[in-house]
Parts: sequence; C-alpha cells; structure tokens
Amino acid sequence: MKEYRDKVVAITGCASGIGMELVRQLAAKGAKFSLADIGDDRLAAFQQELEAQGVEAIATHVDVRDPEQMEAFAARTYDKFGRVDYCFSNAGISAVGNAWKMPLSDWHWLLDVNVMGPAHAIRAFIPRMIEQDSECCFIITASAAGFVTAWGGAGYSASKHAVIGLAEALEGDLQKAGAKVKSYVITPAYVQSNLHNSFDYRPEAEWDSKDPAYEDDDFNAAFGRSVKSTSADGGVGIPTQDAVQAILKGLDEDHFIIMTHPQYGPIIEARYHNLMTGVRPVYKG
Repeated sequence: MKEYRDKVVAITGCASGIGMELVRQLAAKGAKFSLADIGDDRLAAFQQELEAQGVEAIATHVDVRDPEQMEAFAARTYDKFGRVDYCFSNAGISAVGNAWKMPLSDWHWLLDVNVMGPAHAIRAFIPRMIEQDSECCFIITASAAGFVTAWGGAGYSASKHAVIGLAEALEGDLQKAGAKVKSYVITPAYVQSNLHNSFDYRPEAEWDSKDPAYEDDDFNAAFGRSVKSTSADGGVGIPTQDAVQAILKGLDEDHFIIMTHPQYGPIIEARYHNLMTGVRPVYKG
C-alpha cells in the first residue's frame, strides 16, 4: 500500500465527480492538497469543506486549456509545499454527437480540455517533479472510451485514445530520462461522475446552443446514453466512491492502466483482436 499521510496532491477538475471523491478519500488518508478547477464557487466551497475537517488545502482557478494558468498553478503549488507527490491531471469533459454533424467548436473543446489539458499539466509539473528528485506519480484520467468505441462518441473516444497514448509515451520519456516520476492512466467506464453536465462549465460565448446539431436524433440518443451512464439519479454507472476505491487500489498496486471496471478487459481484448485480424466493427443500437 502506498503511504499518503502528509503527501502533497495536486489535482485538476477536483470540484465534482471522480476528482472530488479522490480528494475526499485521500484526505481521509492524511494527504494535503493543491486544488484546481474551473468552477470557482464549487472550488471555494470544497476548499472550505476540507479546511473545516482540518485538511490543509489551497485552491486555484484553472482552465486547463490555458498553459499560463496551468503554469501558475504549478508554481503556486511548489511555492506552498515545495514538492508534489501525486499529480492528478483529472479535468475532462464530454460532448457527443454524430461524427460528421457534431459542431467543430465541440471537437476543439474536447481536444483542448481532454488532450491539451494533460499536455499543459505535463509541461508545468513534470520538470519540477523530476527536479525534486524523489519518487512521485503523475496520473492522467482517461476513459474506457480510450480502448473501445461507440456510435455518437467519435470526438470523446478520439480524445481519450489520444490521452492513453500520451500517458504511455510519457512513461517512456520518463524512463529514458532516468526520472523518479512514474506515469499512470485511469480508464473509468460508467461512473456516477456528473460528466453529462460538462456543458455547465463551458462559457456561453464559446458555443451556439441553437446549433441544429443539438436537435439531431443522433445527438439526443447519444446524450441520453451519457446521462444514463453517468447520472447519480437512476443511472447505470457505479457509485463514484466505488470507482475511486478501485483507482486507489490500482495505484497502490502500481498498475500503469488503472481500470474501474475489470469486466471490460475481455471486451478490450476482443476489440483489439478484431482490429488486428481485419474484422469490421459492428455496432448495435
């Protein structure tokens, strides 16, 4: 088991879902935190909740798409604590829709948050983590959608496939550099995570809510599936608490790929076997 007491945890996307539950469970193990989120009110309320429990935590507004904000987050973290033991690049969003109908603004938003967000975190934190010269961990939250695909999820799957590749290549770079930093990637499947409310965090000026794509049958069907899979109200996802317990168990056991749903293993193996043998994907409604 890893030791978390007095360890410094930096985490993005911590004011809801998996990020918030990670903080709560690690706080119970004695960690201290540098928190980052784009939702200022939720972030402030969460920091106050932790401080009321005697947990040491600082909070910083961060839009992970902005490399300068990420750099400022890393600098503030190191100014306060002098090191980072666990850095969770956790912030992520979801958008759905038919691959050729989904607005380009949604494509850019998905890739900017889900791929460039971790890239910015890597550039801001990894050099500092290498320089501190102690064993530490950099963990990216991807998704089971980085291994499997479904209709209506082209943009999301593309972003999560990219993130898994990023984490794997990062591990190679770290080993080549002889660094004491290890890379990990979390691949949740259906979790009660609030992910279907991603648009709540999106500035209105950045998208057109009246775009016909959002009235399309394919969008509505894919969005309905997203709500069903991540909602805490009658959804099919596992409780966030259970998902985070599985995540911390995988981290404790030093799994590079950390899964919340091990039953996806055979599905992933079958998918890659089909790809390697030329079998065309078959999707069901």
